[in-house]
Amino acid sequence: MPSKRGRPCTYTTEVADLICAGLASGKGLYSICKKRGMPPEATVRGWVLDDHEGFAAKYVRARGIGLDCIADGSIDISDKCRLGEKIEKKEVGRTCSECGQSVKWRGGWKHQDDDNTVMCQGAKAEPLYEYKTVTVDMVERARLQVDTRKWLLSKLRPEKYGDRSTVEMSAPGGGPLNIKVEFVDAKKEAEAE
Repeated sequence: MPSKRGRPCTYTTEVADLICAGLASGKGLYSICKKRGMPPEATVRGWVLDDHEGFAAKYVRARGIGLDCIADGSIDISDKCRLGEKIEKKEVGRTCSECGQSVKWRGGWKHQDDDNTVMCQGAKAEPLYEYKTVTVDMVERARLQVDTRKWLLSKLRPEKYGDRSTVEMSAPGGGPLNIKVEFVDAKKEAEAE
């Protein structure tokens, strides 16, 4: 008999069906349970552990369907172009940290505006940047989203979405391998030589 929990059970078939529908569409239990009127996540996990009114089988089935939806969604993410703004930073020169004049490398940092005098003593050639806002496809974001989903799928359903590597060994013609184990006495081997 399952152990009783502290608070009264809020389980209803309608709530269980809503939870399973959300899971089957690829949503996580956390986001489903955040909605108003839904039970806490821990309560739902308790229903699964206790198999409350057969909920565990429904939950597992819905979660499996949801994982397939997540895999399908990964394809959509990688196929879709998502435009966004990105700031490009480009070094356009250097300035003297003391006087602010432009400097250029000529066997050493030298002022560019006057007669190529050596940069002020103790000064550094500070980089001068130009910033430009460009509209680009947000590839890095899409890659992060797809990689996160791939990792999640490989952990939650490794038999279907995990990396597989198998090694098969067989004799020529596909037959079984014959293995011969021979023990050699090292002392007798040494004496024979």
